[in-house]
Amino acid sequence: MSDHTTEKHDDQTSWRDKTLKAAGYGYLLGDAAFAVSGLIKGDRGYDILRTGAIWSAGGIGAAIYGNPDTAKQLDILAHRLEHYLKKQGAKVTDQVRDHSELLQGKNGLGAKLDRFMYEHPTELLNGSYAIGAAGLLYNGIKNFGEANKKTTAAMGALVLAGALCGLLIKEDPDARSKVDQNSIVSRTIGYIKEKPMRLAGAFYWANNGIGIMNARQDMSVASKFGMKAHWFSFLTVAAYIASNGLLALSARDQIDEKKFKPEHIAQLEQVAAEIIAAQPPQLQAALLTNVSEYLAKEKMVSRSSRELTDDLIARLSESSKRHLAQSTEHKWAAKAAKEKAASTAATLA
Repeated sequence: MSDHTTEKHDDQTSWRDKTLKAAGYGYLLGDAAFAVSGLIKGDRGYDILRTGAIWSAGGIGAAIYGNPDTAKQLDILAHRLEHYLKKQGAKVTDQVRDHSELLQGKNGLGAKLDRFMYEHPTELLNGSYAIGAAGLLYNGIKNFGEANKKTTAAMGALVLAGALCGLLIKEDPDARSKVDQNSIVSRTIGYIKEKPMRLAGAFYWANNGIGIMNARQDMSVASKFGMKAHWFSFLTVAAYIASNGLLALSARDQIDEKKFKPEHIAQLEQVAAEIIAAQPPQLQAALLTNVSEYLAKEKMVSRSSRELTDDLIARLSESSKRHLAQSTEHKWAAKAAKEKAASTAATLA
């Protein structure tokens, strides 16, 4: 009973483990309200509607692919492991993949695209916001003399700046431990590099100031279709404020967030053992050492290289015996088929 309770507790996740996914849903709500408010205000050229549609693509990406669960992270890491071993000289056939549950039937284009999306949800979000914001900025500058176009340009500039920070700044979870503690600038840079989404969220938050001003101005806009523009303008601001906060708490790299349990590490070890067992004996020793070091560097794998090597040797022995048995069985089957074909040919003759 106690073991079951512990397992259930370990599988539970806090709200902090779902911040990017929640931000995606919040952005979708804000983008939809932003587009509707533009229609009510008589959005000429449908600039706001088009921007809201572009931004919503990023919200969908974050909502669907943000904060992948353990099974998806294992899937991604297993294929990274396969790619690493192939770079080390291993040949991985479909027959070898069929021996591993994590690799079996997951090498098609659709599976590869799915893994790519799960590996880059923040890039999907910020990329779509960069494209939409660039359109707003261009439109605002092009028509700078018209009413409200200055705020349109400012909105585009702030969102574009935040999106580019999220796209271009590489994440380093250990950045704050590497900085000069006596320098405010150095500590600030370390804080940003630790989680670049903090700076992206800050620029998006700054844009909320413009959103609030626009919402107040929309209170004087006449109703259309029985709806008032400021209803949706204030909803836009509220949704964006909440989502920007959740984004600031999110990691840019969504795959390295969790520590794997022993049974998950064992699954990765089995992937490596199955691939190594299928290689020539002269290559196996080198692959064994290299893959142990590779796995030990993964943040989710809390095992030393020595421990991983010991586990892999045991697994490799079992896999090699199975590969040998299957190879022998295949040879006997081929020999039997050849003898049967020869016997049939002799009978017909």
